[in-house]
Amino acid sequence: MHLTDTLPSGLSYVPGSLSAATGVFTASGNVIRWRGAMNDRTTVDITFRALVGVTAVRPITNVAWIDTGEQGVISRTALIIANGLPVYLPLVLR
Repeated sequence: MHLTDTLPSGLSYVPGSLSAATGVFTASGNVIRWRGAMNDRTTVDITFRALVGVTAVRPITNVAWIDTGEQGVISRTALIIANGLPVYLPLVLR
């Protein structure tokens, strides 16, 4: 199985922050790669840090592509709102 995650504009990979419990992983620039053996009963957590490099409030969508071999290529998506505005809600008691 192979995973490739090219970080989108607005995100920068933090060098040295990539880790995975199994498999082989590399990071080059803003491209994260992992490969390893898995079956339908195993999981692997792949973690890394990224810095937000924009100042405006805007959505950033990150897509990781996974080549499963037998089942083809699938994607997993994460959405963040960069520099979102805080909302303070009043506490209402009865």
